[in-house]
Amino acid sequence: MSEEIVYRHAIEGLFLRSVGMRLTPELKDQLRSIGLDLNENRERAVPHGRLWP
Repeated sequence: MSEEIVYRHAIEGLFLRSVGMRLTPELKDQLRSIGLDLNENRERAVPHGRLWP
């Protein structure tokens, strides 16, 4: 069975567009701690389990 993934555009839509200005530095740090840096455009997709275990 293949691993479920979440595409970068979905992450950007959720965190950058929907949350927008309410995205606090603390939340960015928490996301970075699980390997999701919203300031970098490296990954096109991340494993689903990394965001929602």
